[in-house]
Amino acid sequence: MIKTAEPKSTAANSNSDKVKSKKVLDPKSQFIGASLSMSWQLAIVVLVPIVGGYKLDEHYKTSPLWVIVGFALAMIGFFVIIQRALSEFNDNVYNKDKK
Repeated sequence: MIKTAEPKSTAANSNSDKVKSKKVLDPKSQFIGASLSMSWQLAIVVLVPIVGGYKLDEHYKTSPLWVIVGFALAMIGFFVIIQRALSEFNDNVYNKDKK
């Protein structure tokens, strides 16, 4: 009877293990990434409705009406972005703890 040696781990297997371990970011990197992502989203969500309302007021000669509507839309968008960012961050934290 011929005995065979157990298969050795290949370089591809050890590289894939290293890649998997690099996908997990430290909390500081997660916070910086989430902050940068949230900052440009908030800038767009807040500035576009307010500037759009100002331009509509200039065009239709209705002084504060469209700016107030734009401000209300901006606040709704602001809370949506904050809630989504917090839920994503919480999902990442809790999924990391379960692993």
